[in-house]
Amino acid sequence: MEEQADQAWKNILAILEAAGMGVADIVKVNQYLIHAEDKSAYIQVRGRYLGDVCPAGMFSVVTELIYPEILVELEVIAAKA
Repeated sequence: MEEQADQAWKNILAILEAAGMGVADIVKVNQYLIHAEDKSAYIQVRGRYLGDVCPAGMFSVVTELIYPEILVELEVIAAKA
C-alpha cells in the first residue's frame, strides 16, 4: 500500500505541476483504503507530500476498488485563486 500511495501522490503532484499548481492549491482530498490497518502508514505517506497543508477531506475504508491489486485510491480537487 505504501508504494501505491507514494506513486499516487507523485502522480497528483505531476498533474498539479502541469496545471501550474502545487500542493497549496489542493482544496479537498478523498482517500480510500482497502485495509483499515494501513491507515497509519498511509497518513505518514500523505504527510510527506502535504506537509503543513490541510485541505478538507474524507477518509474511507472500502471492501474493494475496481481492481483487486489496488489498495489505495485518491481523489484530489485543486483550485487556483
